[in-house]
Amino acid sequence: MEPGEEMKEAGLENAEHVLVDLAKGRGIHLLEASTPVPGLKVNIYFVERPVPTLIDAPMKGALCLAGLNGQLQPLGYSLDDIEVIIVTHPHIDHFGAAADIAEMSGAQVWATENTARWLENYDDECLEEERFQKTFLDRAGVPADLVAHVGRYFQYLKKFACPVRVSRLLEVGEVVELASGRFRLEHVPGHTPWCVMMVDDREKIAFTGDFLLKDISSNPLAQRPSKLPAGYRSLEAYASSLRRVAAMGLALALPGHGEMMRNPRKRVAALLGFMNARTGQVADIFGTRPDLTIYEIVEEVFPGLPRDEIFLAVSEVFAHLDLLEGNGIVLRTDEGIPSRYTLCR
Repeated sequence: MEPGEEMKEAGLENAEHVLVDLAKGRGIHLLEASTPVPGLKVNIYFVERPVPTLIDAPMKGALCLAGLNGQLQPLGYSLDDIEVIIVTHPHIDHFGAAADIAEMSGAQVWATENTARWLENYDDECLEEERFQKTFLDRAGVPADLVAHVGRYFQYLKKFACPVRVSRLLEVGEVVELASGRFRLEHVPGHTPWCVMMVDDREKIAFTGDFLLKDISSNPLAQRPSKLPAGYRSLEAYASSLRRVAAMGLALALPGHGEMMRNPRKRVAALLGFMNARTGQVADIFGTRPDLTIYEIVEEVFPGLPRDEIFLAVSEVFAHLDLLEGNGIVLRTDEGIPSRYTLCR
């Protein structure tokens, strides 16, 4: 299938970064937002009816807002017209400018309770997150200079968001009317414990946020233990969410980054296979050298890793070790944030 034909077959065309529904007039548009992270762009979905609504918001900054506003104008709208912003999960590239947009337009911000805590207490949450990341990386055996770099990078990125008041708390299972559809809120933990997607069960369309992406495996980010549900294991939760979504038989997935997916069941199967292979790789490395720190395993799995991706990589290896612990293959040797594991005998 030639580039673009996939979207045309679904009744959608991508013209200058705007997703235009020509077939059924649903009024769903893709607005592509830039970020300060090289190579990273974010999908912001604009829905015209029943009121002008954004699914997620770009990162804070005049350039991001100007770019978004410029994409709305050919549709006959501006950011001043936005009445609702729905946030899929509490990461700054998905809510950073929500407060600024709400201030200029009077828009309401909707989110689930756990996401709302992050949004409304952003400064305190960032402070706790910085402390956690440093402790987590130290105990994982990351060299001090790299830990310091991660701290500086976090300080840089956190400027691109600010606290925002949440007007409406959404409940899992709640139905929100968007365009001509009824979208049900589905809890899909894994990337974070709080991720949600919005599913039109009749049309089999879903806004998947960062839970399901076409070209990226959503990283199971390490979280503060105090924030986790009892017994939560990120990869176990992610795999369970993927299998549940595969059973929905979605026809179209609209993700938080990258291209949309028709028949996303194939992507789900590929992700589950990738996760199993990576767990096997980590198990093999640890099985032959059980004295390795988490960071030393990271160096084996991700040779030549860019410094800006250290936290992501350590989170991923930790998640696979956590899954192996749940399967009775390894056992952590310390309490709290783990730094060492041993093979079960």
